[in-house]
Amino acid sequence: MKISRAHIEITGDCNLQCSYCYNSSFNNKSNNLPKKLLIDFIEQVNVCDPEVFTISGGEPLMRKDLEEILFHCKSDIILFTNTSLLTKERIDSLIKIPNLKGFRISLDGFSSHNKYRSPSNYEDVLTWIDYISKNTDKDVGIATMLSKDGLNDLELIYNFLKERRIKHWRIDIPFFSGRYKDEKVFFKQADYLDIVLAIKDIIIKFKKDNPTFELGVASIYKSDMDYSSIFKFDLSSHPCEYNLEAIGLRPNGDLSFCPSLNFAFGNIKNADNYIELIEKIRKENNFFKIKIKEIKDCLDCRYLKICGSGCRSDAIYLKGDLMKRDVVNCSLLPLIEKHILPILDERERVGFNSLLNKEGFLPKGEKNIDRYIEKKNVEKNK
Repeated sequence: MKISRAHIEITGDCNLQCSYCYNSSFNNKSNNLPKKLLIDFIEQVNVCDPEVFTISGGEPLMRKDLEEILFHCKSDIILFTNTSLLTKERIDSLIKIPNLKGFRISLDGFSSHNKYRSPSNYEDVLTWIDYISKNTDKDVGIATMLSKDGLNDLELIYNFLKERRIKHWRIDIPFFSGRYKDEKVFFKQADYLDIVLAIKDIIIKFKKDNPTFELGVASIYKSDMDYSSIFKFDLSSHPCEYNLEAIGLRPNGDLSFCPSLNFAFGNIKNADNYIELIEKIRKENNFFKIKIKEIKDCLDCRYLKICGSGCRSDAIYLKGDLMKRDVVNCSLLPLIEKHILPILDERERVGFNSLLNKEGFLPKGEKNIDRYIEKKNVEKNK
């Protein structure tokens, strides 16, 4: 059986209180899996030759036995961290792990970073990005979650990163789940149009400067992919077809397909052979049997071959139904066609246009996540 990527949330414990954390239900709880169980899981997954282990939490560095566990991974390892627990001694310890390929570091902005990732300090994060890029040979990736305030910091982050040895910069829109859902009055998401226009400015700078890192932005842009090579959906595809061979492990032992999709398909505490359990889940669970043709909201959409009916996590969190449209992609794609497509290279434009259903309808967009939820709550209370 093939496992393309194993994403392990190695602990639920975290020393930060990020206002949009999707995993907040596990934070500050002593529900970590025992070291032996994690090692057994990794060693069984090794047999399936995954391309990469991605290790997150919570904050992975909360585990004192982290290095001992990760020594058992036989494929490349990417370690997610907020950097607040790093020391030079801990970095020296981590880089001795044979298959550690790189770090994925959270940086959401400058002042906006401090606001939403309390009690992190962006200046400390910049210091550790510098230190790792200059003093190790490990890849450094940056993960940025967009907020309304954070749009103003994108250019500051870009200017900092383009002068450093950075592998990639990934910019995302938080899912309406976890602490974001619970504290939505505090966390503010930008309007989709403002997001697209801000990203347009970054793409223009990126194409002009040609920095060494790759750039990826939610559903908006990926510098290492053009639309001529994009996964092409058809009606018999699963909406998540391009990623179905991944597997995730939650801090309590639940098996998931995607860290963003808060479904538990089984638990490794109830099994001895985890690969048989994963194979059984893939064969029998109805989630893996979904076809795009069953997402009736999307069948005649202009963008169906590009987004494949969109993200099932967003469908659940915003529409309350796995089989409904993805409001985020519906809002972004018309804006991408109007504002991003004209600044792309000819090959990218041709590829994008070749996937359009020119006779299809334009999906109904929303202004932003917060406004959409407010409107839904008003309708529900009528």
